[in-house]
Amino acid sequence: MFEWTAVFSAILSFAITLLLGFVVIPYLHRLKFGQTILDIGPVWHRNKQGTPTMGGVMFIIGVTVSIIVSLLIGRTLSDGIAAEIVTEHRIVPLAAGMCLALGMALIGFIDDYIKVVKKRNLGLTAKQKTMMQLIVSAAYPRRNDIY
Repeated sequence: MFEWTAVFSAILSFAITLLLGFVVIPYLHRLKFGQTILDIGPVWHRNKQGTPTMGGVMFIIGVTVSIIVSLLIGRTLSDGIAAEIVTEHRIVPLAAGMCLALGMALIGFIDDYIKVVKKRNLGLTAKQKTMMQLIVSAAYPRRNDIY
């Protein structure tokens, strides 16, 4: 039962992300959410001028929706003991993993937001990113805390 759920979730996530790409990327182009490239880099790097940032939103939406749908389908098709396994042994680690992914995505969003809206090409500094990532990682429960 869990094998097909994982495969279904991966395929659904890919499909959602792919379809969102056709909507989100042109939308980001219209909003002019493109990265500015400094003149001090190599000449070939200037080709990236205007490439939309914040595309990670597509991946986060795709993964989150596919996990929720897969859990609902798995829960609906389960009965008795299988439903308890889905609830106790799968939901908590999965929720912790999703919170970790969303926390890291938030850091990426803040970095891109600073680059695009504040027009600061470098976004967050390396120290700021590292500190934020350490804080998010420290909040992730150890395996013994989950079970």
